[in-house]
Amino acid sequence: MYYGYVYGESYKEVKDQIIRLRAAFSFENKSLYQYKGSVKDWFERWLVQQIAPKVKQSTYVSYQHKLTTYLFPDLGNKPLVKLTQEDLQNWLQHLQERLSASSIRVIFRLVNSGLEAAEAAHLRVDNPGQGLSIAESDGQSGQGVNHVTATSANQSGQGLRPRVSDLTGTGNRHENWRNLWLKMARH
Repeated sequence: MYYGYVYGESYKEVKDQIIRLRAAFSFENKSLYQYKGSVKDWFERWLVQQIAPKVKQSTYVSYQHKLTTYLFPDLGNKPLVKLTQEDLQNWLQHLQERLSASSIRVIFRLVNSGLEAAEAAHLRVDNPGQGLSIAESDGQSGQGVNHVTATSANQSGQGLRPRVSDLTGTGNRHENWRNLWLKMARH
């Protein structure tokens, strides 16, 4: 169970936010019982059932290699429904130590496609990869990724997620949470 504070300009605004948050929490908890497999289980199933019939064998082998080499060692054992945007951010930052920005983008696009398929199959409530972007380094190839950022709202405008940077600014942490909730309420 999560406990927190909800702030607003009026009682009605706070009440509306609480109703939305409770509904989202309820919906999210129902999804936790839909799929019991790990990230690795899902991506192996996705590759075989959805990707293999549509692509050449060499493409399939390339995708399989990318997932086996880069995704599975770090996130493969994590339950798919518990994978978070923060997990993906940390994973992408870990990849920057060994790969170029363009390689990371290719791998991330593949992983994001698999997560979109999991969401479409109703195995997850959302796609934790949605809203993540990989910023280029100073334009020098081989320098890796400068930083990974997340947006507060996914591109379809549904579901708001706090950015790590929203919570780590200067000032009081309660004030940061209040400002975050105010931002979310405006969307």
